Amino acid sequence: MKTCEVCEGKGIIIAEERTTCPTCKGSGMVDDTEEKKRQLLREVMESYPEASSPSLLCVKWDYKNMVFKFEEYFEESYGAYYTVTEDDLLKGLDKFLAICNAGNYHNNSFPNGYEDAGNWDAIDVDALVQCTIFGEIIYG
Repeated sequence: MKTCEVCEGKGIIIAEERTTCPTCKGSGMVDDTEEKKRQLLREVMESYPEASSPSLLCVKWDYKNMVFKFEEYFEESYGAYYTVTEDDLLKGLDKFLAICNAGNYHNNSFPNGYEDAGNWDAIDVDALVQCTIFGEIIYG
């Protein structure tokens, strides 16, 4: 949580009228979790296209707009294309963290260290992309 920038943590925007701040809804605080997750996604996806796995190869990317195109190279789905946006990755991150919380992911630094992009490697980002596209980790 962080202090609301609109009302500067006061919870109201017009003191004389006691108008409730629409951003924090009068609490004076806003949840910045989504903002932090988006920043994390920007950091972990920054160099991923060059290191993407052979099963889901990133063939086109736009870092500025956070749009990535993947081609699947696996048996019956060979040649399938998927476009992933920042909003898609945000949903995929939640799925990935749920898998981690359930103890179904091999990397012991997750989910506790997930906020630090330095804890992520290409295998972790690949798992995130799989959760984004398929809703689960299917390639190990």
